[in-house]
Amino acid sequence: MPSAKDTFDRTMKRAFTQIELYKRLSNVKFKKEPKKIPKKDLSELVRAALVLGISAFDAYFTNKFVEKLIPYLRKHGPTDGMVKIFEQAGLDTRTALELIPKDRNERPYRRLRTLVDQHLERYVTQKFKVVDELFCVMGLKNLSRNAEKKAGRKKLQRSIEIAVDRRHAVVHNGDLNSHGNLCNIDYREIKKRFDEVVLFVEKCDEIINSRVT
Repeated sequence: MPSAKDTFDRTMKRAFTQIELYKRLSNVKFKKEPKKIPKKDLSELVRAALVLGISAFDAYFTNKFVEKLIPYLRKHGPTDGMVKIFEQAGLDTRTALELIPKDRNERPYRRLRTLVDQHLERYVTQKFKVVDELFCVMGLKNLSRNAEKKAGRKKLQRSIEIAVDRRHAVVHNGDLNSHGNLCNIDYREIKKRFDEVVLFVEKCDEIINSRVT
């Protein structure tokens, strides 16, 4: 199974590829009319890339949490915050008893990880506060702020928030303005936001790997 970071990298690569495709198709000339694909039509590639890129950002944190869950439990046992997440995931007394292995071949930790993984599929981590609260249960405080400091970028979080807000505008409102017209989208800006998403996740990954063991 690929790691959370590997999955993020591969998905972000697809998002960057869509932006490059937009650039290439913008310069293609045809012999027949229309001689060029309208920029308005091509811009949907950039919107699709934006949705894909922010999805990669969201998935990384939930996948990383699940990835670190079992090693952390084996070494430290459950924290109060972790117990709360287990309860939210449906780990009641009956479920806990069902996790007791009936023979040596059964793996209760794997079943526990699956339970939490299914719960976190509904866990939206596009807000930094939510990300910080999630990893705080493993004793890792202020993950977002520390990643920003490690990157040496004071406005890194704000830049990503702008990309997340634009993604919401695309997904929830079709990227239309108050008059019902399609908003302009600049592929160069989206690529810049993606670069900052990648930087932020890289620093988070370094911190998590070094401090959650």
